[in-house]
Amino acid sequence: MRMRWGWVVINGGLAVCLGFPSWGGETRQEFAEFLSEANRPMIVAGTTGLYLFGKEKGRQMATQILVAEVVSQGITDSLKRLTKERRPDGSNRLSFPSGHASSAFTFAEILAENDREHQGWYYGGAALIGWSRVELRKHYWWDVVAGAALGIYSARLTRGHLFKAARFSLGRRDCEATFGVELQDRGLTLVRLTW
Repeated sequence: MRMRWGWVVINGGLAVCLGFPSWGGETRQEFAEFLSEANRPMIVAGTTGLYLFGKEKGRQMATQILVAEVVSQGITDSLKRLTKERRPDGSNRLSFPSGHASSAFTFAEILAENDREHQGWYYGGAALIGWSRVELRKHYWWDVVAGAALGIYSARLTRGHLFKAARFSLGRRDCEATFGVELQDRGLTLVRLTW
């Protein structure tokens, strides 16, 4: 059985953090800060690696991650501005939902749907990111749960729905518009019109 050692280390860290509540405060805090700060760079690096080295399937996954992350963060940021929940540390009023959890679970869901054998590792890594946000007093646990649900929803929403076609008439001419993301040899197409 081939293991993905990065996720093994992350999930081992989660087990240590949750299994030993009396574990040293400074070390635990530093570990939570590392995870919190590494969340987005890990997602960017993973997505870039999939796109550059993953052949056609990897490119499709990278494209889905990109679109799902945009959807996820758009919904998350909108909810933050609507709810204005104060963070546990009192730093601002952008606590609900957790953007880190939303992003991590979006990434985990897309990886898991394409690699069922290791899905526990992906979700465990995302849960570890969520734990770090609660540990650092940036979020309440319900912020993380809501972020996780939004992330999974965003990934599932974009699965198979990257392309939406609409037919309409422009004068005497029938038109078709495709909205979404299309992977091409030279880049991404966001909107394509044909008639």
